[in-house]
Amino acid sequence: MSKDKKLQFNRIWKKGGKAKQTLLQKVAVRGLETTEKICFEYYMGWIKPFVVTKWGKVEHKNPYWDMFRKRNRSNNARRGKKHSKRHNKNKN
Repeated sequence: MSKDKKLQFNRIWKKGGKAKQTLLQKVAVRGLETTEKICFEYYMGWIKPFVVTKWGKVEHKNPYWDMFRKRNRSNNARRGKKHSKRHNKNKN
């Protein structure tokens, strides 16, 4: 299924025309950049709306990339962690 959808997107993107313009407009209306990567993620259904505030402000983003960034931030924080003397003694 997803392979067919990828091929369909590539056909739309290379051909241009009304289908590509419609896709670009839908992405622009959601407040995203109109790059090929973001259009592809939107077309595949990977970009989801998220309510940011309690007043209903909605942001559209890919949850996979958002989770990936959070994971990278937490891993970088753990790198400089020092071990106890007891831990180092067991290593040798």
